[in-house]
Amino acid sequence: MRNFRNYQIWQGSIKFVSEIYTITKQFPSHERHGLSNQLNRATVSIASNLGYISQQNLNDILGKVHIIEKKINELISVIKASYNQPKAKN
Repeated sequence: MRNFRNYQIWQGSIKFVSEIYTITKQFPSHERHGLSNQLNRATVSIASNLGYISQQNLNDILGKVHIIEKKINELISVIKASYNQPKAKN
């Protein structure tokens, strides 16, 4: 199996997580444990917690989520197609 670290999906996801951590470090200290942990673990919850994120940051983040989502869907399609192809005989 190939090294997953070579996939653009993995690389983009790691970069995205780093950006979320950078943003949540700017939250007020009373939110660092609760809200920051939530966002760091599940970035999809950002839309529900907009009080500390500017509209520009939100737009940038959601754009990156969309790109990652597209790449994951493309990878799923490729994997499904490879399972549906007949196996070569030796």
